[in-house]
Amino acid sequence: MKRARFNELKAIAAKVEFPGYIFDIRLEKGVCLVRIKYDEPDVFTGVNETQYGRDWKIEDNWDGMQLVNTLFKALLTSLEHRARENFLYNRRPIMHPHRTLDEAWEQTAAQERSTAFTMPAIEFDPAAPGENANSNKPAPRRRRKTS
Repeated sequence: MKRARFNELKAIAAKVEFPGYIFDIRLEKGVCLVRIKYDEPDVFTGVNETQYGRDWKIEDNWDGMQLVNTLFKALLTSLEHRARENFLYNRRPIMHPHRTLDEAWEQTAAQERSTAFTMPAIEFDPAAPGENANSNKPAPRRRRKTS
């Protein structure tokens, strides 16, 4: 990505706000990346430190709305992560996102299934805009209020 385009995207991102969050947009090896950061006590140590979300790649041909939608998705992902860390059942974080693949696999040992079961395919026709994927009925349409 060229520096001029990066600066345009950075100017758009600078207008996005959410309390307690910083949208960190940067250029690394010609690739535009954005991530969320915020200060919060670490859930394991209790030490207040800067927490970082994952990197989201921003394409140089995106318009401003695509960038803002990605920033919003980054925010939602971060909020869900924090909810999973702090959602307790009987004082334990049963939805905790910090598990290895092996730990997740071990915790589901009692739920092992045969591969004989297959989930039915969800029917969806992308050529039929406005249709509900789970029904043959058209999706309800909203009318705009006119004054």
